[in-house]
Amino acid sequence: MRSPCTPTPRRILTILLLLILGLSLAGCSGSDNPAAPADGGGNNGGGGGGGGAILTPTSLRITKISVSNFGDKNGGVWDLSTNVSNRRADLYVTLGTGTSTNAPIYVSDVVENAFPGAPYDFISSAAGVGLPKTFGAQRRAYITLWDEDGLSADDEIGNFSFDPLDHYENDNRAGFYEVFFGTNSTKVSVTGTWIY
Repeated sequence: MRSPCTPTPRRILTILLLLILGLSLAGCSGSDNPAAPADGGGNNGGGGGGGGAILTPTSLRITKISVSNFGDKNGGVWDLSTNVSNRRADLYVTLGTGTSTNAPIYVSDVVENAFPGAPYDFISSAAGVGLPKTFGAQRRAYITLWDEDGLSADDEIGNFSFDPLDHYENDNRAGFYEVFFGTNSTKVSVTGTWIY
């Protein structure tokens, strides 16, 4: 009669299978979880396994401001001079942070004779002060659309402001994309990257 502790081929196979199963389960980490966010966390918002910890962004880098609509003043008449043959807005965009009275950190080039419903992307400017622009995620951002007048003060077409962290979903995502509706029928989308 055999002792209950005597190894048999069946017992050896069972022990090996349990050992392999235990090692494979012990080797899993949070980054191996298929239910984890696809671009979750990491340094500089670049993704990678963060082990499941939710990070708080320290900064927002805005890479593009797109205007898809802006208010139509007086039936499209922005330039009041009768010497101007085309009186549509000469559109440009400013980005400021902190308070609305701070100097802007970005001023776009001017799009002459802009159509109110046409899309315009602002990425850089001829002055070399282009996007991207990075600022603290806790600072309020102000975006203003302007009509450049040249001989008189520029007209404000519309504006809006937002707190970046109000648009963070606690998901460690790298990308930022939001559409905003401001004063005077303005519709602007902002594209950027979270920095952790």
